[in-house]
Amino acid sequence: MNRCLIFLMLCLAPCVAQGEVLNSSSDGFQIQITRQLDVDAGTAYSKLVEEFSMWYDASHSYSGEAANLSLDLEEKCMLERLPDGGYVRHMEIVFHQPGKVFRMTGGLGPLQGMGVTGALTYEFVEGDEGTEVKMTYNVSGASSLQLDAIAVPVNQVLGLQMDRFANHCNNDEGQSP
Repeated sequence: MNRCLIFLMLCLAPCVAQGEVLNSSSDGFQIQITRQLDVDAGTAYSKLVEEFSMWYDASHSYSGEAANLSLDLEEKCMLERLPDGGYVRHMEIVFHQPGKVFRMTGGLGPLQGMGVTGALTYEFVEGDEGTEVKMTYNVSGASSLQLDAIAVPVNQVLGLQMDRFANHCNNDEGQSP
């Protein structure tokens, strides 16, 4: 594991806990983050998928432009278009049940190049006071990758993304921070 990468991830992520690292070891980790939304499950689901580039933090993209990102249901992937005509296929969409479950597989950011396997799931449960969205990211790979060393920074980055998504859903104007 590149210690400079770990140091950089720790410096860029805030020190506050964003969710919970349920477990971690040298060959994997599991993160779970829950947020309460002031909208119904169908609206929350639509904002996740159809308005992805409006809330996703551009600093966690290769192009530096959130407008280049999409959850492309036709291509069944999280896609980023690059300025030179290239692209990054960040994750594959493997489960799409509108208003209920959205799941992708693959590695986000530096995890993609590490060759890990990951499953990122969003579950939507509508209640009397809006919708609870629970994001779970299960990651596994070779123990030599020492994945436990990056579980907390990944949790912090995903927590920030979930905050941005919750703010987007809960903001009357529909705009993200």
